[in-house]
Amino acid sequence: MFRRKFFTVILVLALFLAVASIPRAYSQTTSVTAIILPEKDVYIVPDDNNHNYDEIFVGREGGVPYRSLLYFNISGCIPSGAVINEAKLYLYIETISFKEDIELRVMALTAYWEEDEVTWYRRTKTESWSRRGGDFTTEAYATYTLKESATAGDTICIDLTDLVRKWKNKEIENYGIIILIPPPDEAGPNPGKVQFSSRETYIGGAPFWQAPRLHVSYTRLVPPSWHVVPHPFKPSINIPIPTNGFRLALENDTLQVEQGSFASTTLTVVSLSNPTVELNAISTHPGISVSFNTTTVTPPSSAKVTVTVDPTTPPGDYKVSIEGYNPSNGKSDVAELTVQVKAPASFTLTLDKKRVEVVQGGTGMFTIYVNPVDSYSQTVTLSVSSPISGITVNLSPSSGVPPFASSAVVNVASSAAPGTYTLNVVASGADGTTLIDTIDVVVKSAAPARCSSIILTLSPNLIVLDPQKAKSETVKANVNGVGVCNVKLSLHNVPSGVKYTVNPATCRAPCSFTIEFEVGSMATPGKYSVDIRAEDVSGTVFDSKVLKLEIKKALAGKFDYSISVSPTSIKMYQGETATATVTLNLLTGSPQPVSLRVEQCPADLSCSINPSTVTPPAVATLTVNAGSAKGTYTIIVKASRGSIVKTVQVEVTVEEKTCFIATATYGSEVAEEVQFLRRFRNELVLSTYAGRCFYQVFNAFYYSWSPYVAKFILDNPWIKAPVRILLYPLLLSLKIASFIGIALFAVNPEIAVVTAGIVASALIGLFYFTPIVLLVLRKYRLSKNLFIVLFLLVITFTVHIALAEVFSLTPLMMLATTMLTLEMALLTPLTVKKLLDNLLFQVFF
Repeated sequence: MFRRKFFTVILVLALFLAVASIPRAYSQTTSVTAIILPEKDVYIVPDDNNHNYDEIFVGREGGVPYRSLLYFNISGCIPSGAVINEAKLYLYIETISFKEDIELRVMALTAYWEEDEVTWYRRTKTESWSRRGGDFTTEAYATYTLKESATAGDTICIDLTDLVRKWKNKEIENYGIIILIPPPDEAGPNPGKVQFSSRETYIGGAPFWQAPRLHVSYTRLVPPSWHVVPHPFKPSINIPIPTNGFRLALENDTLQVEQGSFASTTLTVVSLSNPTVELNAISTHPGISVSFNTTTVTPPSSAKVTVTVDPTTPPGDYKVSIEGYNPSNGKSDVAELTVQVKAPASFTLTLDKKRVEVVQGGTGMFTIYVNPVDSYSQTVTLSVSSPISGITVNLSPSSGVPPFASSAVVNVASSAAPGTYTLNVVASGADGTTLIDTIDVVVKSAAPARCSSIILTLSPNLIVLDPQKAKSETVKANVNGVGVCNVKLSLHNVPSGVKYTVNPATCRAPCSFTIEFEVGSMATPGKYSVDIRAEDVSGTVFDSKVLKLEIKKALAGKFDYSISVSPTSIKMYQGETATATVTLNLLTGSPQPVSLRVEQCPADLSCSINPSTVTPPAVATLTVNAGSAKGTYTIIVKASRGSIVKTVQVEVTVEEKTCFIATATYGSEVAEEVQFLRRFRNELVLSTYAGRCFYQVFNAFYYSWSPYVAKFILDNPWIKAPVRILLYPLLLSLKIASFIGIALFAVNPEIAVVTAGIVASALIGLFYFTPIVLLVLRKYRLSKNLFIVLFLLVITFTVHIALAEVFSLTPLMMLATTMLTLEMALLTPLTVKKLLDNLLFQVFF
């Protein structure tokens, strides 16, 4: 019995020693996040070509579906006994053309495929997919809604935890994933596509975080081969380090950051060797950004991690994943940083009442309470703004550290008009925090007191006027009164040649008047005393003061002036008119008349300046008419007074407007028909005054709609032939008109262009409007009186054109030429209708 007990005790001790001898590491667990880059990634479209490039696409555009295939080998990265906590796929957006929110679906591939051979139809060089576009599960293992607001440079995160666990547990075979948009058929809507970076992007030299990568977080027992070292920032905590691997260590796992502010922590790499580790951060909220002072770290160096929070980011806890990747051996780690976003400390502003009633000349009171929010300890300054000067507020105290209360005394002047006024109560913290509340002050009428005295003060009481500089001076007249005084101001003994204005006409004391004096060139130099009188409108109470006024003589010396022009360069189109302002200022001496003229105006332009004689300081207007000119020209304006001659230059660029419809129809601006239309406009129409005036009206009408018609013709080539046919009568009309106009041009260009316009509009009416008139008026006979009226209108418009020519009346010329053109276009088809009616009447009756 004793022997059995002895052997039992020995066995228990042996087992205890055996368990105790097991390395302590096996009793510890650790959470590890592995960053796995794809071994294969490619995209496919409905063709038999392989698309293994630097990018992958997902979407459907132009009727073509795009799908991306990726394969991650997890067997070598996740130990067999590990428990997967989560798995997330990160994809970096290079370009995106989606115009709406689009759902991405992640399906598990069910057949092996080769990266350099796979196509829409084949998975290897010799084996085809069982269905076109890939063999994959019918149900999605993950979905992700890609927002319309996503842009290039964003990184998306898709949760693949369920799928990776099934790969790990051998529930399904790992052939990779395929990413597509619904429906999973070739046909469907065409919302656009998104381009992600592929693993070839990283191989080509881009940062690792641009490549697709799978974050797999798992928990495992620490094996004996791992080393356990103290945390560099928290020595009481041990960190297990894998062989040839590393761990990321943060000085702070949690950062508290106020909205609109930032905070920093330190990150280092813990390793038995000294690997160079690349860093990247992924934020779960767009309002939280992370930056590093260096994106590569080699122990024992460290990196400063700065987290910046946008002012609009809601308070709460947010996760930031910091990736570390060793490109030399593919080892990786991820550190999680919690960002606690807090609203900045602030304060509240409260008033004990929202309305105060005060009689004119009286006072009222209210109390302002300022209380802290979240330990706010900054000094807060109070102020109250009133919409009128007759209401003021005294605060006691006017500032303090919350919590505190301030007594506000409202003072209402007797001159304040009765009514309700809203005052702004402003509380401004030393940190820039500002709160505003309002209070209504109701001013009630007091018994009116008769004005018993008025006191007038002037500021300044001496002014000097310089006629040479055409200088004005301002005087403030301040009025105070006893009782209710409605005051007006009057001035006496003002010297000849001095003008003045008083503003306002009347006011209720206490108040101020503004008097502005301006001296003319004819004022006599000397010293004067101007009496200024302020009196109650009843005329019974007044006060007066003397203003000393001195008018200086013009400076002695030779007359001189300066000249400038604005703008110095003008851009315009053919047929347009532009202006520039020529300014002359007096430099020395007395003002004298200066002659102005256009010294250099190119022959293709028409230039004029008005007025042609000015006395500085003064301005004149330079008018430039482009006509048919085309190119860049320099215009010189010359100013002269005796031997004092000065010039300024204006650069004018004239551009040619395109004949949109003809160019679109004939396919080129150099087509013969387009060139003829351009010559007709430039050489005949725009070379005359009447033609330029008409062209301004036609130009505004034609270019308001012709670009849209031209675009329709370009987008629909089939319509070019019918439009050419429609343009033939127009070209014929203009050619006949051009022939007649050129023949008359040598006699008188203005008569030539008006005659050509009459002929052209008459022929256009004949060709285009006659069928319409015959159709619409087929049941009506036209009276002789109608034609008498029409011919009288032709004569009237022609007379107006002549008058406009003689007196250069541009608006009249624009109206008369336009109306004559429309008149002739209507008269021709009506005349044809009348002749046909007469012919038919003679034949049948």
